[in-house]
Amino acid sequence: MDLIDRAQLSSARASASKIPYCICGSSKPNVCPLRSTTLADEQLLIVALSKVGYSESNPLHWELLCSLFKIITDDRTGRNAISRTGPHWEKIGFQGDDPVTDLRGVGIFGLCQLLFLVSNGLTSQMTSQLLQLSNDKIQSFPLAVVGLNWTAMILERVKQGKLNWLAVKENSFITVVNGIYRGCFLSFWKMWKSRNCTIVDFANVSNEIRDTIKRRPKSLLNMAVLTHHT
Repeated sequence: MDLIDRAQLSSARASASKIPYCICGSSKPNVCPLRSTTLADEQLLIVALSKVGYSESNPLHWELLCSLFKIITDDRTGRNAISRTGPHWEKIGFQGDDPVTDLRGVGIFGLCQLLFLVSNGLTSQMTSQLLQLSNDKIQSFPLAVVGLNWTAMILERVKQGKLNWLAVKENSFITVVNGIYRGCFLSFWKMWKSRNCTIVDFANVSNEIRDTIKRRPKSLLNMAVLTHHT
């Protein structure tokens, strides 16, 4: 079964058609036209997935959620041992017993990015350290919710067409949004550790990262690439 059905894709396509496309004369235009069908389709998919809510009737959605929990916690038990709701979800940074509540606003795409981060974006050691820090008695933060915040910020730029130029340069929208997302976490990790931040500092740190996404998204992408190869 697919993550998104045809009706949902059609609805998302209509919304995505409102994304601005204009030809600008500057070397780094605010909105760059997507002449590639592949890039346009990737952009559409990103927007579409952000509009798809978690569905109890779609087993693939549970597969994603379950996989996220198992990878982050290094849980080797079967999927049947994981309850759909319960306090265990707070351990990986959801706000309550039902993780689906936190997906509102970013849809399944937010879940996809979280899964990308822990399955491909970070090493298992880094994931373990991130989880440990998120549950620290002093420096704790809601890991999953933090990631969903980065997704929301990135989606805003995607919908405004402000990442088009970078997608054209990299020849991939998926690579760009996931790279920026990974860069957000790496930047967050460094700031949180070096400044001995606590949850009261989150708003300020979040605003700094939002500003970087807006003004210097390439730096986040470069951070992700360079760190990945070190």
